[in-house]
Amino acid sequence: MATVSSTNTSSAASSTSAGYATYTSGFNATELAQIGYEGRLAKADSLSTKVTANQTKISAYQNLQSLLQSVQSPLKALRNSVKATGSASDAFLSRSIALASSDSTAANSYLGATVAYGTTLGSHDIVVNQVAKVERLGSISEVASASSALSLSGTFTLGTASAEDGSGATSAVISISSSMTLADIAGAINVSQSATGVIASVVQTSDSKYMLVLTGATTDRTLSLTPGGGPDVLQSLGITSDGSGTKADVLQSAQPAKLTIDGVTVTRSTNTITDAIKGVTLSLYKPSVATAYSTTTSGGSTTTSASVTSTTLSLDVTNDTSTVENDINAFVSAYNSLRDFVLTNQSLSTSGTTASDSAVLFGDSILRSVTSSVQSILSSEVNGLSLGKLGISFDVNNYLQIKTATLENALDNSFDSVQALFSYQATSSSGNLQLLSHNDTLTSATLNFDLTVDGSGKLSGVSCNGDSSLFTVDGGSIKGAVGSIYEGMAFVFVGNTNQSITVNLSSGIAERLYSTISEFADSTSGQIANAVSSLTSQDNDLSSRITAIQSDAEAYRQFLLTKYSNIAAKLATAQTTLALLAALSKTSN
Repeated sequence: MATVSSTNTSSAASSTSAGYATYTSGFNATELAQIGYEGRLAKADSLSTKVTANQTKISAYQNLQSLLQSVQSPLKALRNSVKATGSASDAFLSRSIALASSDSTAANSYLGATVAYGTTLGSHDIVVNQVAKVERLGSISEVASASSALSLSGTFTLGTASAEDGSGATSAVISISSSMTLADIAGAINVSQSATGVIASVVQTSDSKYMLVLTGATTDRTLSLTPGGGPDVLQSLGITSDGSGTKADVLQSAQPAKLTIDGVTVTRSTNTITDAIKGVTLSLYKPSVATAYSTTTSGGSTTTSASVTSTTLSLDVTNDTSTVENDINAFVSAYNSLRDFVLTNQSLSTSGTTASDSAVLFGDSILRSVTSSVQSILSSEVNGLSLGKLGISFDVNNYLQIKTATLENALDNSFDSVQALFSYQATSSSGNLQLLSHNDTLTSATLNFDLTVDGSGKLSGVSCNGDSSLFTVDGGSIKGAVGSIYEGMAFVFVGNTNQSITVNLSSGIAERLYSTISEFADSTSGQIANAVSSLTSQDNDLSSRITAIQSDAEAYRQFLLTKYSNIAAKLATAQTTLALLAALSKTSN
């Protein structure tokens, strides 16, 4: 009985040791701690998904904002920008010049012309009688070499003065030494060009002959030559013919430009004329008047007669319709790019029941609102005129399309109506009252102003449509009252008597679109900027929470790692003890 009992005990101990070893060998503290760590991180992963979704939406919003601003860009030139009439970016105030000649010679061979923004439209007849010229003097003495010393020494005074009346004289003293060559003398003169207004050059007239030529730097200025003390260098050079400074050889006389503009004779000292026609710069190239001489002989007597032919040049200041057309085309192109974005974000998946993956802003209130607002404005009329009458219409997908011939015909024949359709218009019944700035509130209005002045003729009171509380007087300015629908508007009054003046206001499509888009796409205060700011704030908060969860999870992992490592150590110790007991049991058996 005892032997049987010992055998069973040994067998049981061996079995327990093997089973325990099998259990402890599968215990991994690091893996168990990682499982707990990942469980704690699961919430952070959920928050990270929200951050990613927000970032995707922010990117879509920013894309929408950029597309809207691209639509705004050409509208600046079509809207009468910066809320003030006569703005320098107004495409409808761009001008072009058309030149024509009364003969077969091209007009631009006689003169060139440029026109400033906003120049008054009109036609002008021009005859170029003569172009301005510089004076040019040649030397009657020639030398065999331009690089050999001339053995001339002395001084002379060289300068220029107005060819018309001798005014504006300038001069300088030129010193010559005996070692100077003809080229050196020309160089000495040119060093003082800024003071004298004279340019010197050496001209080779033949294989072995050289002469000095003096030329005025400015048209309509005569050259003045005065000998100095000692030998007369100018006479020795052949520039003067005597000791009193008489010019030896006048190659070309100085003269002013003379032309007739609309029957008025105009004289200028230069061929570039900026002040004869306001806003137009003329560049004269050659006279459009020619004189032909003929000689007849009769009875031994010869008679010479002159025949003058005059070519009249027509200059037309016209609207630059190409600039307006280019801005309209740019607007349509930018709008259609925006439309691409809208359709992408309204698209459905292949099932037709959910939004497609690319439709990040599907059902978004901002996208829906701006799309509706833009479509509504584009479909509206201003004074009975619509985009459709310009050849601009929607296709089946609400893209804009242009019939170029229709648009160009409208620009050529109904320019003012096209301008009224697009831009902000303010028409005053008196030139004494003009709009300085406007607000975005009024799309159209008729303002009947009753203006009163005091005994000195200064503006003292204003009422609008019978109400004196709508506008205030500030010197010569009339400003919309704060809190009224006219706030932000300003007019200037230049009269000095009591007057009743009517102002008609209308806001065109470009002006209304620009203002509406600003409400959504303004980089600082627009709805999109606010939405992006809100999402960014959410992401910052979520990122802070994710960081906190990650920190907590890491601390929890370290706690579990320590805990399970201690358990593993105890299990290892227990296993060692069990193995020892098993060995002792075998020994005793």
